[in-house]
Amino acid sequence: MIGVKHDHLNEALEILKKYGDRVEMQYQSAAAFGNGGMPSATLCSIPPIEIPVHCGGVVLFVIDVQLNKRY
Repeated sequence: MIGVKHDHLNEALEILKKYGDRVEMQYQSAAAFGNGGMPSATLCSIPPIEIPVHCGGVVLFVIDVQLNKRY
């Protein structure tokens, strides 16, 4: 959770938009796609396939706080 003053809100939103989306690469063996899931000698020699997976991200709420007290 972060809090910013109203003057810096647009700057914070731009930073979150720019860096908030995260894509990780997962690798799937080509052998899993042939022969009903049974690997063959030919398919085992093929390098793994890169599959981009979107994960993480930002959930954003903009709330105007009228009162904030610390005890």
